[in-house]
Amino acid sequence: MTRSHRMALAAFGCIFLFIIFSSRDPELQKILKSFNFVASPNITKSITLAKLLVVTPSSEEIKTNPIEEIESKPIAPETTSETPIAPETTSTSEQVEVKPSALSKLSIAPETCQNQHGTNTTLSHQDIAEAIQEMLSQNPEEVRFASLGQALYKKAVEQNKYLVTVQIGAMDGASNDPLWGMFVVGDASLSHWMPLAIEPVPKNYENLQLNYKKLQESNNLPCPILARGAVSYDTSNEERMCPFCRFDLDSELENCIGHPDWMTLQIGTLDCAYSKLFFGINFDDCIIQDPLPCAPVGETVEKHGLPQRGVAMVQIDVEGYEAVIIPNMLKDTAKDDLPPIIHFEHKVMYEKDRLNGTTTRMNDTFAILENAGYKLYDQGEDTLALLVA
Repeated sequence: MTRSHRMALAAFGCIFLFIIFSSRDPELQKILKSFNFVASPNITKSITLAKLLVVTPSSEEIKTNPIEEIESKPIAPETTSETPIAPETTSTSEQVEVKPSALSKLSIAPETCQNQHGTNTTLSHQDIAEAIQEMLSQNPEEVRFASLGQALYKKAVEQNKYLVTVQIGAMDGASNDPLWGMFVVGDASLSHWMPLAIEPVPKNYENLQLNYKKLQESNNLPCPILARGAVSYDTSNEERMCPFCRFDLDSELENCIGHPDWMTLQIGTLDCAYSKLFFGINFDDCIIQDPLPCAPVGETVEKHGLPQRGVAMVQIDVEGYEAVIIPNMLKDTAKDDLPPIIHFEHKVMYEKDRLNGTTTRMNDTFAILENAGYKLYDQGEDTLALLVA
């Protein structure tokens, strides 16, 4: 193409663009009419098409990316019932498999989960014992709770069964949570994990709901059961309500403001005497004695449609109340139904003993576990108990 041809095309292009844009300008239309130039309807259509393809839209025309809109939309907490340690109820006709588009409830009713949690569909204690022995044979001095749990989940997937866990003191289900760290890896499927999570503090329970809802949406977690309540073995308590001491997050008193989260969200306990000792002069101003639904572990498990023999692991973090829960749980459970794995925090038990000038809480708990056939492994601030006898 010669230079003259290129110049001619450029000139024609300029005239063409002039005509196009003039179709929307009344003043230019008048000028063009004097030269017998009128923009045709086809040119107007070309303008519309060009606008869709190349013109930057105005502020009114900009649409949010649907994906960004979903991701940025906050997840509202579900409305929960205050019935003592009961999951949200749904119709028994609902499918157990939860898809993000059909997600309407956080917990599925016990009758809906029951078939999934039946003894024939959960890892047997024999399956778990084999996994424990395999790990002990490989490196008995380096047994870790996380590695054992991951091995059990892999076995559950291979056998198309379910790994059932019970967590007492679940907090928000994610922060420094051993089960979350054990199972939640990106968006990897959790279709064979069946957790029962119990949490007494209202703010923690609200966040627990949000976090497990996300797991249902992103990780195919089919049937989490969340319960706001506590574990107690007070047999005189027929109404199943226990006084629970927790920090008053709504207090506007100066001495109750500005404390760290570990103090305001984690130091909640049925042991109100310890709470009074811990908070000292701030106890009366900053601590609420909140009546709370409570029941023994076995009763709570069965109420939610789970067979005790189907429970593989019990995770406990209850601010030193482990010294009450563990001995009573072992006493209250038939030997054949004892959970093969118990993982619990011993740090606060040790601190309570130190404050009281004793060693009874931690040492007595360890001795009771060992007498029941558990072998204990130090995990730093926690203890791993494996049923080997």
